[in-house]
Amino acid sequence: MDNIVFLDVDGTMIPNNSEFMQCFNHEAGSYVYCPLITQRLIQFCKDYNCQIVYNSSHCDQGPFNMMKQATHNGLKNFLHHTYWTTGYPIAYVNRLDAVYAWIGHNTDKFNFVILDDWKLKDRRAVKLDPIVGITDRDLIKAAKILGFK
Repeated sequence: MDNIVFLDVDGTMIPNNSEFMQCFNHEAGSYVYCPLITQRLIQFCKDYNCQIVYNSSHCDQGPFNMMKQATHNGLKNFLHHTYWTTGYPIAYVNRLDAVYAWIGHNTDKFNFVILDDWKLKDRRAVKLDPIVGITDRDLIKAAKILGFK
């Protein structure tokens, strides 16, 4: 069984106080994520057999552009193989609604965790500090949510 990480971008992959804020690589057509955070997430995905589904305001750029972001930042191999974005913010104004709609349309069996800097009222959501982004402590919480000790 695979595990899904529903991933926000701003405040999680791009901390709000970093040099990566508003950093856009025009040649690659992509925002630049914090490399340290990206490496943490890649290792987490390897360790816990996770696939990433974007659940971010960046999704308003469309799945093709989200694929470009993932490719440029080294996450392409960890994207969900079919649907790597939820309907947020275009089809759903609430991030949790977008997650559960995505789950409802997907027939695969999986566990999931939500990594977001917004406080989402769900036991599977890890509330991150938008100033520092994803930390090792956040990923320990996420692993526990997925059922790992």
